[in-house]
Amino acid sequence: MCLDVHCYVSGPNSLLELAAEFRYYIFSKELPLVLEAVLYGDRALFSEHKELMDAFVRVFFHSSSRKYNRVECWGPLKDAAKGRFGDQIQGLLAEDKERSAPPTTWGIPKSVFQVLCTFLL
Repeated sequence: MCLDVHCYVSGPNSLLELAAEFRYYIFSKELPLVLEAVLYGDRALFSEHKELMDAFVRVFFHSSSRKYNRVECWGPLKDAAKGRFGDQIQGLLAEDKERSAPPTTWGIPKSVFQVLCTFLL
């Protein structure tokens, strides 16, 4: 059993490509909070069906850029909602493993223009 989450990082528009890195970072950082909110909102369902807490969370990042067009397995829902990612399988859609590894550090956006485009789009 899986919970599939789809995040649209960028599309065919070249302006969206400028914001892809920043949007990927925001989605990755805030997704545990979103999952926690789902657990809270549907707490009656999850208390009745405890097996749903063991469902694996698969996050599909959709992007026109190969770098961000990927699938990540965040592990069981109970761990993913707390920000613990156990054995994370990343980059199933990427062609080579070097590109599919997550950045070790999240830098600041490359330019003010990149941040501005992100918020305007």
